[in-house]
Amino acid sequence: MKILIIEDIDILSDLFKQMIKFYNPDIEVEIAETAEKALRLLENNNYDLVFLDVILPDEKGTEVLKYIKEKYPHTKVIAITGATDEDLLKELENLGCDDVLIKPVKTEELLNILKKYI
Repeated sequence: MKILIIEDIDILSDLFKQMIKFYNPDIEVEIAETAEKALRLLENNNYDLVFLDVILPDEKGTEVLKYIKEKYPHTKVIAITGATDEDLLKELENLGCDDVLIKPVKTEELLNILKKYI
């Protein structure tokens, strides 16, 4: 299994990677800090699961989500957001987001997501 974490806050992406590797050391995990880097990685790799921060420095996460779902429809996407705005959550759902994690993400919540999709 291969996972891509798209998150611009290094501490969060590193924490996610450590938790995923603790859950299953055989999972390949890559990190992209920007949408641009994420799109390059997506073109050259086949990811089973993507954790996508909704707010990125160079692009809206919703635009990245649209791209992933159009080009890689079988890839599961979990949005990560600090916003609990109902309109945003509805937009994510309408764009095909498979699940949402609300920041701050608790260890138990991340582990439940991993169990659900792995």
